[in-house]
Amino acid sequence: MRTENQSTLFRTDELQIANYERVGRRSCCPDCGQLVGDSKGTHGLPDAFPATKVFGWKCEKCNNVLPSHTESAEARTFNDRICGVYVEFRDGSERWIPVPKASLTERESFRHRRKDTVQRQIEAGIREYDDYRYPSGKGDKPDQ
Repeated sequence: MRTENQSTLFRTDELQIANYERVGRRSCCPDCGQLVGDSKGTHGLPDAFPATKVFGWKCEKCNNVLPSHTESAEARTFNDRICGVYVEFRDGSERWIPVPKASLTERESFRHRRKDTVQRQIEAGIREYDDYRYPSGKGDKPDQ
């Protein structure tokens, strides 16, 4: 947790995207140390991002949005109205964040659909390979 002297390090009127910190199992702002668990939900993003909203926390005191985590564009740990978008944070780190599909900008929405199409083609190719390698159920498929 930050001390009072460090809490002004990133304070600004501009909305910023930052990685949250943990105090035990609780989420807190990396700048002021305020617990932000009660703010969990959907929050706005700055214009430079590929979506208008993100799922996570917000520190009103520091004007920081603290996105939750997801592992890929599919955001499998969330419902089907959420997808993942890969973004860069203010400190230069990059990772996937969960955003509502409805909040994607038109350009990002196209890119997300394209990734889904490529993924389906890859999965179809894997199934075709398995069908070729193990026709009519002859032989055991690995990892079954």
